[in-house]
Amino acid sequence: MPPSPDESHVLTEEPDLVLFHFRGHITTRDEAQRLYDVQLRFSDGKPHIFLILDVRALDQMTAEARRVVIDGPANNRPVVPVLGCAFIGATFHFRVLGTMIFRAARLLRGANTFPVRFCDTEAEARAFIDELRRDLPRPR
Repeated sequence: MPPSPDESHVLTEEPDLVLFHFRGHITTRDEAQRLYDVQLRFSDGKPHIFLILDVRALDQMTAEARRVVIDGPANNRPVVPVLGCAFIGATFHFRVLGTMIFRAARLLRGANTFPVRFCDTEAEARAFIDELRRDLPRPR
């Protein structure tokens, strides 16, 4: 059954794309963890992933919910490197918030650094991810 368009949800696309659709208010750690767990399950065993975060319909994400990303996975589970992230429709407020969340994750748990781009459309975001994929070293 497809996700409700009114509910925050995550879609994954092989080989390496996680697409978050944030809707309304994300207020609890459990709600944020439910979304983050999709990323963790999908990325298991992969060499890397890319993220697209659609925040056009996001009204609020509480500090408690943001801690899920900042703290990272439970039980010292290894995190697959993120090689790029595109935000779709981020207001100035969410641009600042997104930048702060990724910076805090890097500082507090040593998460990898990756390029971030703010886009107006999903097509722009996908073009950015495709550009990053083209720059990946080719296996021998």
